[in-house]
Amino acid sequence: MGFTGPDCSMRMCQKNDDPLTPGQAFRSIALTVSGATSALAGVVTVTFNGYSFTMPANANSNSDAICAAAVLTLGNVRTATCVMSAVDSTTQGATYTIEFQEWSHWDSENNVFFHTGNPPLASFSCHVAGVTSANSPTCSFADVVSTNLIEHEYCSRRGICDFTVGLCTCFLDYKTSDCSQLSNIPDNIDDHDGFLIQPVGPSYVGIALHIQTIKAMQTDFQMIKIEAASQPLFYMLGNGDTFWTKGNVRVDTGTLFVQAGETIATGGLAIQDGGSTTTLTTVAGTVADALAPNTGFTGTVMTARATQAAAITFYLFKASTANSLVPMFDIRGDGRTTVRSGGLEVVLGGATITDNVGTTSVLTVQASSGGYSSSVVSIAATASSQFPLTDFNLLTASAGGTTAITVEASGKTTLTNGGLYVNGIGGGNFVNQDPTASALTALSGLGTFTGTVATIGASRAANVTFKLLEAKSNGVVTFSVRGDGFTTVHSGGFQVLLGGGTITAGGFYVYAGGATVNAGGLMVTNGGATIQAQGLVVVDGGADITSTAQLLPSFSVHASHLAFQSTVAVIETTLVAASSSFYLLKINAATTTEIFDVRGDGLTTIHQGGLAVTLGGATVTAGGLTVTDGGETIRTLSATADVSTITAASTGYSGSVLTAISATTAGSSFYLFSALSGTSTAIFDIRGDGLTTIHQGGLSITTGGATVTDGGETIRTLSATADVSTITAASTGYS
Repeated sequence: MGFTGPDCSMRMCQKNDDPLTPGQAFRSIALTVSGATSALAGVVTVTFNGYSFTMPANANSNSDAICAAAVLTLGNVRTATCVMSAVDSTTQGATYTIEFQEWSHWDSENNVFFHTGNPPLASFSCHVAGVTSANSPTCSFADVVSTNLIEHEYCSRRGICDFTVGLCTCFLDYKTSDCSQLSNIPDNIDDHDGFLIQPVGPSYVGIALHIQTIKAMQTDFQMIKIEAASQPLFYMLGNGDTFWTKGNVRVDTGTLFVQAGETIATGGLAIQDGGSTTTLTTVAGTVADALAPNTGFTGTVMTARATQAAAITFYLFKASTANSLVPMFDIRGDGRTTVRSGGLEVVLGGATITDNVGTTSVLTVQASSGGYSSSVVSIAATASSQFPLTDFNLLTASAGGTTAITVEASGKTTLTNGGLYVNGIGGGNFVNQDPTASALTALSGLGTFTGTVATIGASRAANVTFKLLEAKSNGVVTFSVRGDGFTTVHSGGFQVLLGGGTITAGGFYVYAGGATVNAGGLMVTNGGATIQAQGLVVVDGGADITSTAQLLPSFSVHASHLAFQSTVAVIETTLVAASSSFYLLKINAATTTEIFDVRGDGLTTIHQGGLAVTLGGATVTAGGLTVTDGGETIRTLSATADVSTITAASTGYSGSVLTAISATTAGSSFYLFSALSGTSTAIFDIRGDGLTTIHQGGLSITTGGATVTDGGETIRTLSATADVSTITAASTGYS
């Protein structure tokens, strides 16, 4: 492209519209794409003077913008529009009106493909080879505007084309490479001034450039306009408003004075070097004001930046009074902000301080005066506390989204986790002015809690010289726990309503007043319980004594008075009469094995082990003595006292003083009576069949004689010299 002539040796010059023919129209054509019975698919191809483009055949896939963009891919078209209309709802065919607003000026034509602004309809062609739908697709063109059109002529018809080099020589008063603009210098030399005003008189005092309109000041026309190619750079409206659309304003020497103020509508103000100083000489007013007037503004009103990395060696902002002699406020290069006088006040919106450094304090409040006597931190609210109703918080602290501490308007402070730790001199004081609420409550709210609800500790070893706990009423001590654990109830007594009391070691001492357990009993695990006076009274629930000691008695009752004359232990019923329906005493081994009991009617039963009376004997006043099992063993350590004496004290006694009964049938396999000496030497016995044997000492009958009813008499001796039988009538008057 770009050459013409019979042998294609002529270089074509640039073409454009004639600037002296205003009010003309643009060439436009109508492209219609259609089909039958079904929707179009694929693309349609359009060709104009050797250049082609494609676009979707289906209107649903096309649009004004898609069509216009496709047209602008033509190498011989610079500006064009496309409007889609008459869309068929079945086939999605449509009519596309294409308007060519500017043709390409250079190297887009030749001796075959060219026109002068009104290309004939025959220059346009289309085909539907790219349409894939089988619905008889077609395409066609029609003229829309083809008269009174802008020209497309060599050198814009304002110059002569030099076909040897393809350059225009413009007529007088016209310029640019295609001669489409007015000028006072008709040249096409690249390094010449496009427009030169040069008064040549050395004493010139006139106006080098004077632009004057008959029309009064208005904004509907421009006094001056400067463009680079088609890009506007500068223009001045008819009312004097001046606009720099591109580029910068630079004053190398001198000063730019604006007497009536300066407004930069868009683009902002950039000062490359030297900084900015704003001075206000009036008594009142604003020295500097940054305003973002857009109600939907989302940017930054004012930014202070430094290319240097964050450092403490420079400041981003400084505010001072007394002509910079008294610093008031500054922001250091590392972001540290210092209010040097007047303090910091946030009237609305609060203050948020965020720090992502892992080791520094987020907020530090310091009173640096050595004589400081006020409040380092003060939190105040105009609203009154709603306590005891739902209140608002003066302070809320959280970590990881979990509230850690809250201080309500009433002063009520809640610690969520971590507890309260007071480390140092002063401890903690709780003063409660509420007449009914608790001054201090320790609560473990976890249902699976296994720790300690309240711990009182001292780093010092256990000692009697300090107290772990002291309770007072109106200054009078009522309860205390000494440093060695010794606990004293100074007044009011000690009451366990449920669960009993367990003393592991050291015993339990009641100096006066006794101890009353209403229910649940009293359990002393170890160390015993000592009551100095008044005894122990258990009103209800009884007493359960459990001992884990191997060598200590589980229960001991002592009467320690030298002249004791009462009863050491009394077991009694106060209302129920003697009866066999209950027991006064039960003694078991291994929990369920019965050993000994005393029934409510007095019947005493030894279930195992028998009865051993070591000293003092045993006296049964009435009812006799029955040993059910285990036999009876009577033992004495006395050298002279009888071991056993059975006396029928009644003068009219007619029973048996001693009866030996065996439920076994009479036989020789057992003994009804056996007398031994020296533990194992048989002296005398009565066998189960009645055979009575005197093993030693013989038989002496003083009175009454001896009667053998049946069985005869057998006298036997093992002695070699003794008489076998001697019968003597010892009475001197024997007859």
